[in-house]
Amino acid sequence: MDFTTKASNESAQLANEYIDYNCEASPAGFEDYNTYDSNTKVVFHTALTNRIDELTDCILARIDADLKVTADPDPEVKQRW
Repeated sequence: MDFTTKASNESAQLANEYIDYNCEASPAGFEDYNTYDSNTKVVFHTALTNRIDELTDCILARIDADLKVTADPDPEVKQRW
């Protein structure tokens, strides 16, 4: 069964773009992350984890600066972050 949705695909794509842009820029529409529900945010963080060997301190800092993940009150998000 395919459990993907448009939102889950977009959140995974956003995570991949952060890695692909390698601190050169923030992805277009990154503000949409703040409209994601808990599960969709988890998809974002899972996509990051799937490419963990490509993550750098710079990429993580940009993600946190843009998305304020450290300040997210959602325990599911905090656990994955």
